[in-house]
Amino acid sequence: MSKYYPYVPALSGRNLDRLLEETPAQRPSIIEGLLYENSILLISSDPGTGKSTLVANAIAQLSCGLPVFGSLHVPRPVKCYYIPFERGSQEIRERLKLIRESVPFNTDNIFIFENLDIVAPNLYDIDDQNFLLNSIEKDCTRPDIVFYDPIYASVQGGLSDETKVSIFTRFNTRLMARFKCSTWLNHHTGKRSYDSKGLPIEKEDPYYGSIFLKAHCTGSY
Repeated sequence: MSKYYPYVPALSGRNLDRLLEETPAQRPSIIEGLLYENSILLISSDPGTGKSTLVANAIAQLSCGLPVFGSLHVPRPVKCYYIPFERGSQEIRERLKLIRESVPFNTDNIFIFENLDIVAPNLYDIDDQNFLLNSIEKDCTRPDIVFYDPIYASVQGGLSDETKVSIFTRFNTRLMARFKCSTWLNHHTGKRSYDSKGLPIEKEDPYYGSIFLKAHCTGSY
């Protein structure tokens, strides 16, 4: 059975003129100086160095429009959808419980995917992709930011080759097109290498995985 694709005319003439007039010179910021609308932020660091703690703090502050990390301006409260691909929701719940002692965050703007022990989405599977997209829509209609934590666990076998990275980036493109949102990707750096004396080799760029992933992102740290 052949696939059906609805025809969407190419942008041209008056339609293109109109959209060019409506296109802002710069994308509106979600977190000034860090993340903008319809953008992809990649945060990479060694395992266990606090990426998930950093994300929990950012989500708490975004939810109520407070400056992220105490200094990065947030123009308005932000609707955040968090997908804990690795260990379920308990860890971020523990972190948010502690954060609540100092940040009066808005739980109405925080959504944590909670189906992991029933269905752990494997983005290699198109049915799992559709399930996750439909879950997000049912939960919050349209998030402002979707957080993946960590991204290597989103595809069975990790993001070890370009095929798997391509599956992940194509899914993220689908998600952003469907919800008109930005995404925040938590990622690990590569394994440490050591010299002949057993000392760790400091790499200029310790990023792990195919360069296609980094090319997919609009900003990385």
